[in-house]
Amino acid sequence: MKLKKGVMGEIIGVFVLILVISVLAGMTFLFTSQLKTQSKIKLADTAHATNEAGFINSSGYTLLNASLEDFSPTITSITNTTSGEVIPTGNYTLTGSTITNATATNFLSASINVTYRYTGNYGTAYAAVNKTEIAGATIINYLPLLFLAIIFGAILAVVLKIILPYINLGNQVSGF
Repeated sequence: MKLKKGVMGEIIGVFVLILVISVLAGMTFLFTSQLKTQSKIKLADTAHATNEAGFINSSGYTLLNASLEDFSPTITSITNTTSGEVIPTGNYTLTGSTITNATATNFLSASINVTYRYTGNYGTAYAAVNKTEIAGATIINYLPLLFLAIIFGAILAVVLKIILPYINLGNQVSGF
């Protein structure tokens, strides 16, 4: 004797399947995000800017490469190009990528030597992971529509299989 599962058994099975797929997809995107972060960190570069022409006053001078991603500068030396003297580190401050004067003396012509770290050319590994993440985000945008369709299908199945036969309309609907 074969037992019938009933309508709700099939619907619950579909919901469990969608739940498992959603959890696996979410975990995949978390792993992808971590892989992207790791490939980006491993490709951080160090560079030097020698004799960058700038000034040091109260309004501040922003270093030329400040627009690089994850830009992290360290001043090696600053020379007053007018007098040729090295400006002591106590006479200026570096906040982020901006050099400002820490004294009353303005240096309108300075030669700045700086070492900086930045996230450089990510390479093919980062680019591939980035494309995968973007593609996954596109798929995620369609999940609410998929869930809505499944819920509508479940409601329709319940109505057609359970409710209609009780009001004697189910006998007129063929195929169920």
